[in-house]
Amino acid sequence: MGHPAVSVIVPVFNGEKYISECINSILSQSFRDFELIIIDDGSTDDTENICKCFLDGRIRYFRHKNTGVSFARKKGLSLALGKYISFVDGDDTLEKDFLKTMVSEIINKNCDIACCNSLDSVKYNTDISIDSERLITDKSQILSDYFNDKRYTTCIWGKLYKKEILGDVIFPDMKYAEDTYVIHQCYQKCVSVSLLSYYGYIYRDNPDGAMRKYTGVQEPLDVLKCNMMICRKCIEKYPQLAEKARSKLTVCLFACVIRLSAENLNNPDSDFLIMKAADIIGRSFLRKNFKGNAILLYLKYPDIAEAILRKYYLLKHGCLKT
Repeated sequence: MGHPAVSVIVPVFNGEKYISECINSILSQSFRDFELIIIDDGSTDDTENICKCFLDGRIRYFRHKNTGVSFARKKGLSLALGKYISFVDGDDTLEKDFLKTMVSEIINKNCDIACCNSLDSVKYNTDISIDSERLITDKSQILSDYFNDKRYTTCIWGKLYKKEILGDVIFPDMKYAEDTYVIHQCYQKCVSVSLLSYYGYIYRDNPDGAMRKYTGVQEPLDVLKCNMMICRKCIEKYPQLAEKARSKLTVCLFACVIRLSAENLNNPDSDFLIMKAADIIGRSFLRKNFKGNAILLYLKYPDIAEAILRKYYLLKHGCLKT
């Protein structure tokens, strides 16, 4: 028996509430030539029993200790036999013709990634959808859409990939923005990306999902790491977008500074990392009563502020000695 055309990878953690609906939507696809790889990331609820109730030869279920969604996706990819890859989160579902539509698009357009719109359980205040169908060959257009908050530039799901595009991609040890970190590595490797206005992925804004459980400074730190990768490449390669990239980094820096201070307000070492980074230009910078100067410094002296930002991040993650 030959390999399936598509490998659908579903990472799940404590997904007993929605995993049945997710699996059923995949098994009900009008396109039948696929395998479903479920990576149970150490669930402690009834997820395992629910998954094992599905008696379908296309399902491959694997369980490991809890290591996070990024590692789960990486493991799923290492096990995948398909020519094409699609990621589906365990609390989301697919429209019946999702795989048929996406496979047809990627073959007919000979593109590296096909992206579609999503139907959401909540309404957003901004237009994050793909507003027109197009084949993108200019990578600066993807970055421009990223700065305009188009969802296809930030999420790993709602897409079909040629497997080779994911071959040497780094799946980071991050709890937030890991989707964006991965997808922009893929975009840098692509020759072309096809955007479909088709609404084929159904996204559930789950208040109990893994993303909602991360608090403290982890979110702004991970967003900072992600944007350092994206924006620095943007500044180097696409000068027409440099101003937007710098503005994005400004927001990330400011969020990190404020969140770190707020979370550690009563800790005698609360300002340690900030002050350690700030010694580049003097210890008066970024004290509690001067944090608002962060954004002003970045706008006036972006090179200095980026140096502070990098050192701050490295210190936070133990990459520099104190």
